[in-house]
Amino acid sequence: MTHITRTTYLFFAACALAVLLIPAATQAQTEPEAPPSVLEPEETANGWQIGFYGGVAHNEFYEGYRILNVINFLTIERSWSAPFGVSLNIPIFNDASIYLRAGVHLSETNFFNGKYDSLSNGELGAIGFDMDFTFNLVQFDILLRLIGNNDGERVYFGLGLGFVQDKNITLTRSELQTGMTEVLQDQPMPGADDLFPLFIIGGEYALIPLPNLYVIPALEIQYGFQDISTLQDLKAVYYRALVTVSYQAF
Repeated sequence: MTHITRTTYLFFAACALAVLLIPAATQAQTEPEAPPSVLEPEETANGWQIGFYGGVAHNEFYEGYRILNVINFLTIERSWSAPFGVSLNIPIFNDASIYLRAGVHLSETNFFNGKYDSLSNGELGAIGFDMDFTFNLVQFDILLRLIGNNDGERVYFGLGLGFVQDKNITLTRSELQTGMTEVLQDQPMPGADDLFPLFIIGGEYALIPLPNLYVIPALEIQYGFQDISTLQDLKAVYYRALVTVSYQAF
């Protein structure tokens, strides 16, 4: 009799323990998963953004500049400048927007060439020619910005309209033996248009250090559609590294 009572007791104790454990196990299995916003990085939103940009530009002028009966500059010359301006992002789809920019691009580039010719004293000697070319633009860009599947990755392309503010050339002739220096030209480049259109293509990556605050480093190329002057073969290409800081209003 004692054996039956003990067995019965153990049976009911096991049943009670099962009643306590089964609901806990069931609740653990049916616990909802964490929302995607916790498991995955927050996606960058495509909204109305107002920003400021700045950076450095590597300027290349090539195919040369010819001065009749004086000297020809036929090499690629390079210089550095610091473009800056403001920007506006206007969303048109979830993954695309119109990207507008207005800014300033200032550049000053030096060309050099030399030849062996008659000096001012009648002797033959080396003569150096320096040409300082100032080419300053107020630029308006109309771009299409495409946002990739991964957070932050974007590409953009479009048209830039550069309104030429300064296109001055200063040409100096220097005789190395006599030390004589003469300014041959100091004037706006003959035949230079007041409008300089460019094709622009670039890539960027958007970072969000604070809510609604975007920091966007970018690399881009700007290629001039036409010669700087209708009388010359001088062309321009700009390689630019920029950082845009923008605030998303809504």
